[in-house]
Amino acid sequence: MGFWEWLASRREKEVLKLYDQHIDEITKVTNSVYNLLTAFREGDISLMENEWRIIFEAERKADDIKRRIIRELSEEFVHSIDREELIRLILATDDIATFAKEASRMALLYNGKPPLDVAQVLPGYNNQDK
Repeated sequence: MGFWEWLASRREKEVLKLYDQHIDEITKVTNSVYNLLTAFREGDISLMENEWRIIFEAERKADDIKRRIIRELSEEFVHSIDREELIRLILATDDIATFAKEASRMALLYNGKPPLDVAQVLPGYNNQDK
């Protein structure tokens, strides 16, 4: 292994460590979305608002990490194909957090119990909840 290969693989490992942090924040977002939607089904507005704060903060942290990763990839020596694939992966997973956050925001707009057709697709729904 030559010097440049060693250097590039070391940089990629650093980027992948950042990506692990990015995924951790996205996992926080999706877990809190599940909790928010469960609270939405039950009409627990205070829990919904608490989960929204967690979602908002974790999604913001994920965005900060995403920007840091992209900056690292643009400033450091990484093979262009690897760079493209890593950026595509990061943007795709970041979309998960963005869409989850948006779904949560929309649930908050109902400000109470959801309509039955919406409740039927929420976590923990059963026909006895009618």
